[in-house]
Amino acid sequence: MKAAAILPSRNEPATITAVTTAVDTALGNGPTVIVNADSSDTPTTTANFAATGTRAKKVPLAGLTRGKGAQILSAARRPELPTPRWY
Repeated sequence: MKAAAILPSRNEPATITAVTTAVDTALGNGPTVIVNADSSDTPTTTANFAATGTRAKKVPLAGLTRGKGAQILSAARRPELPTPRWY
C-alpha cells in the first residue's frame, strides 16, 4: 500500500462525493486506499461515498463514535486495512 487517506465525516451527503473525487485525484495512480470514517445520523453519506467512482480502493466505515479524532483513530486501527507508507 502506497498511501491512505482517511476522510472523517458526519452528515455530509452533499459534499462527500466531491471530496472523495478530489482526494482520489490527489493520490494519483498506484496502490492507494480512501477510508470514509463516518458518524452520520443516516447512511446517506456512506452510501454516496461508496457510490463514488475512484481509482483508489474505498473502505466505508459507518456508525463510528462522533469526533474527528476518534473517527480517524478508529479508521487507522482497523485490522482489515493494509498498512500504507503514508497517511
